[in-house]
Amino acid sequence: MISNLRILIILVLPQLLGAQNLPSGVPPELGPLKLVESLQGKEAQIVVNRLHEKEVAPKASLMGQYSSGASQATLYVSFYETQAMAASASKRMTVRIKSGNQVFRHYEETKSRGLKLGRCIGLGQVHFFFLFRERMYWLAVDPSAATESLDALSLFVVGKPAK
Repeated sequence: MISNLRILIILVLPQLLGAQNLPSGVPPELGPLKLVESLQGKEAQIVVNRLHEKEVAPKASLMGQYSSGASQATLYVSFYETQAMAASASKRMTVRIKSGNQVFRHYEETKSRGLKLGRCIGLGQVHFFFLFRERMYWLAVDPSAATESLDALSLFVVGKPAK
């Protein structure tokens, strides 16, 4: 029989140790690609900040690496305190990408399952980014898996089949 103290320790200890209580993690697969590694919280935040060479990621962040054969993808999810904060961060990022830079080109807007997406090309991959509630998603995926991976991600996020 498990004591009440033991139950309390099991439920509370992860929070005391700084574990993030993140809603809905990364999907186990994105179309043909399977999740091979994931990071969360501080680990994911560090990776995103290194990519940007400055502090941009909130503490509540997730990252998933996907692979199948030669195709690969990386999914970044940042959880903001409010939807307005997520929208502000997304707007700043979109303005920088739209204005042109050495990494990302060919910016355009599109939709998937009712989500308004930013799409650009860079570093040999297709990049999609979008907001859903207080979360910002960024999917960097090899072109051969882009359509299926985006469709699977948008279904995971929104939870409704394509029309």
